[in-house]
Amino acid sequence: MSSARLAAYTRDGRSPTVLFLHGVFMDHTLWDQVLELRSDLRAVVLDMPGHGTSDPAGLTSLGAAMDAVTSTLTAEDAGPVVIVGHSWGGMVGLRLAVARPDLVRALVLSNTPLVRNHGLTRIGFHAQRALLALGFPPDAYGRMAARSLIGADYLSAHPGVANQMAARMSAMGRSRIRQTLTSVLLAPHDAVDLLGGLRIPWCAVGGAEDYAIAGGVADAIRLEGDLVVAPGGHSSPLEFPQVIADALGAVLEKIDRPSA
Repeated sequence: MSSARLAAYTRDGRSPTVLFLHGVFMDHTLWDQVLELRSDLRAVVLDMPGHGTSDPAGLTSLGAAMDAVTSTLTAEDAGPVVIVGHSWGGMVGLRLAVARPDLVRALVLSNTPLVRNHGLTRIGFHAQRALLALGFPPDAYGRMAARSLIGADYLSAHPGVANQMAARMSAMGRSRIRQTLTSVLLAPHDAVDLLGGLRIPWCAVGGAEDYAIAGGVADAIRLEGDLVVAPGGHSSPLEFPQVIADALGAVLEKIDRPSA
């Protein structure tokens, strides 16, 4: 089954190629500050399915998103890559690294949910889908989502970020937002056990106020590998790009010096 190619933004530099995958309701610009900090690297930065200028094909499930990413890598002739994935992008990157180790040389998981949401959180996502179906404005939903996805201190210092997210959500529309909630936030199962199957250099980054590492998840990650806790919330590439750049540098060093 063929998959739609995703919108890709490439930059020449030294090998290996680094593939950047953003999270829900973001786009490729999430990585702008990280790319400035690591201007030496060859980079391929994607708009994920149904986000930015990419076709919504591939939005139906994590597997479909993996297929879309794989098709794009093939089209870009990128070869084995280092993946830096934020949230949804990390969910896809982790599964791709396990399923296709020939394509992934190393992995940075930024703010990546590894545990299926449950309880009131799960009820809340179902309620959001229902509200959108009843006509809740996408721009208002975007401002609400910004408060959940981005740390309060960063939002206070950069109030325009919420407006940017509102604009992205308006462009997506209610149907695509609802599909994203289903395929990314409601359908996936636990993935902590996948960390133990990785045979490549990897590390994880989470925010101190990040729901993705709350409730014992941080301890579960540390049992398998390295976790860096940054200040702030769920959007470390935006809030603290230096932390992501440093994490990327650490896994690149492990590739360069595999015996270290």
